[in-house]
Amino acid sequence: MTFKNFHLLILLSFSLFIISLSAFSQKTITGVVSDTLNQPLESANLIAKPLQEKAGIKFAMADNKGRFRLELDNDVKYEIVVSYIGYSEEILIKVNKY
Repeated sequence: MTFKNFHLLILLSFSLFIISLSAFSQKTITGVVSDTLNQPLESANLIAKPLQEKAGIKFAMADNKGRFRLELDNDVKYEIVVSYIGYSEEILIKVNKY
């Protein structure tokens, strides 16, 4: 079975999804990037593309256990894209403003 037969899965820690608000008007998304066999994908890329103009792109890279932490601005809608060499790019989630 080749890598291209796998789809990216995101298993977010603590019941699939954690968002915490900080004093700097940011939300934090943490989790684990893994494949369909639940193997962590080391160095997977996560890119949060803002859906509105004048907002910056945010990004994170998974560590050796597939864990990531993505800091996003409040009041900005994002589309989060996950990519990994040998896998097709996946749109993970759209994060709405709070």
